[in-house]
Amino acid sequence: MSNKSAIITLILLLLSLLLASCMPARYGIVLWPTEGSNSEAGELVRVRGVEEQEEQVAIQNSRRDRERLELWRIERFESREEAERFQQRFSSWQSHYARCERRALPIRAQPDRFSEILYRLERGEVTKILDREAEQKDEGSFRDYWYEVISREGIRGWVFGYYLTVFDIESRQVASGTEADANITHFLNNVWRPGYFITMINENKFDLKRFDSAIGLFPAPLERRIVLNTSEAQFFFDYRAPIPTDTNHFSFGEESGEMLVVAMNSPQHITIAFFDDNGRPIETDYYLLDTDIQSIVQQVRADRESRFSEILSSSRRYVNPTYGILQFVGGKNFRWSNNSALSPYLPTGAESGRLAIELTLSDGLATNYDGILSFYFSVSETDPFHFAYRVNNQGLVLSLVLPNTLQGHIATETSREHSNIEMQSE
Repeated sequence: MSNKSAIITLILLLLSLLLASCMPARYGIVLWPTEGSNSEAGELVRVRGVEEQEEQVAIQNSRRDRERLELWRIERFESREEAERFQQRFSSWQSHYARCERRALPIRAQPDRFSEILYRLERGEVTKILDREAEQKDEGSFRDYWYEVISREGIRGWVFGYYLTVFDIESRQVASGTEADANITHFLNNVWRPGYFITMINENKFDLKRFDSAIGLFPAPLERRIVLNTSEAQFFFDYRAPIPTDTNHFSFGEESGEMLVVAMNSPQHITIAFFDDNGRPIETDYYLLDTDIQSIVQQVRADRESRFSEILSSSRRYVNPTYGILQFVGGKNFRWSNNSALSPYLPTGAESGRLAIELTLSDGLATNYDGILSFYFSVSETDPFHFAYRVNNQGLVLSLVLPNTLQGHIATETSREHSNIEMQSE
C-alpha cells in the first residue's frame, strides 16, 4: 500500500471514530409514559431526535408510532444492546408505582438517609419505581428497601420504602368480590360533599357561594371519569380502571399526571389527595350526606328574600342627619347620598349599587341584629361593604362590619366608630 493510500485510510478511520463519538443516543426505554401515549413503560423505542431546549425527545416504537415525550420519561442509549440490557433489568419494575404515605418524604441522591435531598413527596403523591436495592436496610428504627424512583416532575433519586405503598398496575386490578372491590363500588356509586357542608348545616350558617348542589365529588363510572367541583375550580380525573393499593386505598388515573387518591375512612367518610392546576398538593375530607342539598339552598334563599321583604315593607327611604339618605329603588338596588361620614371606608363616588344578603351573624351578634346587608357600590362592584342590621319601629339600625372581623362568611363583630346608626324611615 502506498504512503498516500495509507494516509487516506487513516484519515477515514479517524473520521469514523469522531463521528461515532458524536453520535447521539439512538435507542431508548420508556420509563413513565404520559396518559394516552402510544408507548408503554418498559418498551424499547428508536430515538429520532432530541430537543434539549424544550427538554423533549422524539421517539418511534416498534409499531412505527411516533410521538414526543419529556426527556426524563426516556432512558437513552447509543446501542440497541445497551438498551436491551437495561430493558431486561427494568422489566421487573416496569408496571410498578408507589404512593407516598406521609408528608415531605424525601427523594435522596443516594440510598442513604444522610445523602442530599433532591425533592420532597407529598402524602398521596405517586411516583414511578425504576429499581430496588437487593436487600433491606436499617434506617434508624425502621427496616425496609430503598427504591429508585422518578417523580411526576422528572426528579430521579432514592426513597426509603417504609412510607411507600408499592403497587403493580397490571396485577393489582380490582378483583370481583373482594373487600376492596366493595369499597370502590360504594365510592363510585355515591356523590360526596366537602366537610364544611356538615358545619354549615349544623350551625345553620350558609355561604351559598360555597354551599350548592353542584359542589362536590361526582364519580361517573360509565364514563370512567371523576369530576370534582369546588367553589373556585373544576377538576377531571379520567381513568382506565381503579387501582387498589390495599383494602381502603385506591387511586384513579393510573400512571397519568392527573391522579386522584382516595382513602376510605368509613362508608360515610373519605379523604382525597390530588394536585391542583398549579401543582400544589391538596388533601381534604369528603362525606356521604343523607341530605337534599338543593332543598336547603332553596330554603335559605327563600328566607333571605323574606328578610328583604321585611326591610322594604317598613320603608323604602331612610334618613340620618349624619349618615345621609338611603333609598331602595327597583327591588334590590339602592341609592345612598350624603354618606361622607363613612369615609374613608367607602370609596369616592359610592352612592348607588345593589344589595345582597350573603353573610351570616355569629351567635354573639345574632342577639342584637337580624342579619347582614352587603352593599355592592357601582364604583367598587367586587368589594362589598357589609352592615349588620335590625329593623325596629323607627326604621333601620346599621352597624359597619369591617373585613378583618369576618371569619369566612360569618361576621363576628361590628365597628365601634360606626355602630348603631339609626336610619329613620320616611
